[in-house]
Formats: sequence, C-alpha cells, structure tokens
Amino acid sequence: MAIRGYTLIDAAVYNRLRPDLDLIVAVMEHLRRQLPSLEPTIPSECELNLIAGETSHNHEMGPVPLLGLYAPPHVPEERIPDWQHLCAVVEGWCAGKTDDELRAIGQATVAPTWEGLLASRIYPAREARS
Repeated sequence: MAIRGYTLIDAAVYNRLRPDLDLIVAVMEHLRRQLPSLEPTIPSECELNLIAGETSHNHEMGPVPLLGLYAPPHVPEERIPDWQHLCAVVEGWCAGKTDDELRAIGQATVAPTWEGLLASRIYPAREARS
C-alpha cells in the first residue's frame, strides 16, 4: 500500500471525555461524518478518516484518535482548507456542545472501538489510490 499524507485535525474532546477512549472515537466518528457539512469548502474528492496517530503535541502520550483529511494528488492545494481553519471549525463545534451532549452523540454513533482503531490505524479502511 502506498503511503498517504494526511492533514491532521485535532478535536477538543480528549480532556472532556477521558478516560473513555471508545467514547472519544465515537464522537470523532460523528465529526468525521459531519465535517463536510460543517466546512463545505472541503473538496468532495477528499477523504476524511479516523486515525490512531501521533502529532508533535502528543508524541509522548502515544497514539490518540485524530481526524485525517486526505487530498488526492489531483486536487489543487489551494482548494484544500488550511489545517488551522479545520481545527478551529472542529473546536467551535465541540465548544458548542456540553459534555452530556458529547456523551449522547458518542453513545448514538456506530464507530470502531479504540482497540479496533489501534489495530487498523485508520478507519474506514481505504485502498491506496495514486
């Protein structure tokens, strides 16, 4: 499988829902599905995935659930929203929800478990495209 580059998008739910990583993954899966409607400038050719990954901010913690935006090579870079903007959109959505609302969203969302995401490293599974 070819290596794919992702724009990583952080979600401000970790500290609010810890230590329930399954619930965090479920809320992030909800966000993954909703992000194109929250930020309609995301090109339709792009893919949004859940990733068990590390960033420069969390490398000491080990993998955490992240959202990843993949833009195929044929999508011009200027059409891809800035990662800081995407993080702000997600943060704004999270800030508009109470902890109880986030829990209810997570409990109502079908998503992989944290262990399942760790095992697959990416959800949903995608075939590499050039």
